[in-house]
Amino acid sequence: MNEILKYISEITNEGKKYQLDTTYKTLLQVDEIIKYYVKNTEKEHAAVVIDIYGLLQSLFVGIDSLYSLTIGITSNKFYINVNQNKTLNGLKHIRNDIVGHPTNRRYGQNGIGYSIINMEELTYNEFKYVTYVFIDGSFKTKETNVNLLELTSEYDKEKTIIIDRLGEFLNKEVTTINLDEEIKQMFIEPSLYNLNKIKDKFIDNYGNLSNHRFMWRLELVELALEWNNDDPEINNLIKYILKLQVLKLWEIANDMENKYSRLPYVKIPYLLKKLYKYLDKNQNYIEYIKNLYDSNNPYFESDLEYLLKNVVDKSVLKLLNMFDNETNKSKIYLLGATLKNYKKK
Repeated sequence: MNEILKYISEITNEGKKYQLDTTYKTLLQVDEIIKYYVKNTEKEHAAVVIDIYGLLQSLFVGIDSLYSLTIGITSNKFYINVNQNKTLNGLKHIRNDIVGHPTNRRYGQNGIGYSIINMEELTYNEFKYVTYVFIDGSFKTKETNVNLLELTSEYDKEKTIIIDRLGEFLNKEVTTINLDEEIKQMFIEPSLYNLNKIKDKFIDNYGNLSNHRFMWRLELVELALEWNNDDPEINNLIKYILKLQVLKLWEIANDMENKYSRLPYVKIPYLLKKLYKYLDKNQNYIEYIKNLYDSNNPYFESDLEYLLKNVVDKSVLKLLNMFDNETNKSKIYLLGATLKNYKKK
């Protein structure tokens, strides 16, 4: 962290200096809390629950601080992508279920959930909790297992990667390698060959940064490139998704190289137009598409189920059934993130 401390000490803007200084110190406090938790143990259930509440909230604060530190130093989120860590992706939902809103968790407009720790299967490092969900008169329960040592270990791993990357960022001068030229060609002519040219150029200059958002977007572009469907309407939607992800690469490349260019427009495909028109007329469904990009989200299943049960438009149902029939979480993300582009009228 020496590079980060040096950077903070040299900041002349007082507001930014205090922001990054307090953020850095908060991360140190979270480190101390984790060390205390790992070195100690409790047997009394009440004491264990206090530690669970404290640790979950501390990890939540730690991740928030990592984002603040990254954005404060780099002015973007490209060097941090905690949601791609499956364990930490679930942390925010666990924290909200147990610490945030255990007795009043909203599930869309018509649902509510109640969560409670199972005190009979409670240890210092592991616990289970049950969530009771009521939606439109239907009732279901789900049980979630939580390994606290795994959470702390994954947090430490991600934090170390992010801090190391920020140090490398501060030591490296901004260079212009004109990634946008290869990306523009990829937009015009999508192919694995053109995609690999972008990837190779990025790695040659920035290194093989597996957690960097640019590398993650490259993976999504490759997935979309290889994704096909026999239904022409669905296939047109997939091609649209591919173009959108290439534009995301373009945006990141421009930001990293301090460049600006007007990005090309991509024509909205038929299925997406039908969805947008349907949402314009049925705005009560808008809230239910917001979480469809993340199949790990506790709302994902109930929101999708509600939409499939209540939507009557055949074209919109065809689109929604893509979620129901898909098992690849990254494809679900691509679909859901595309739906989130809807702008309420």
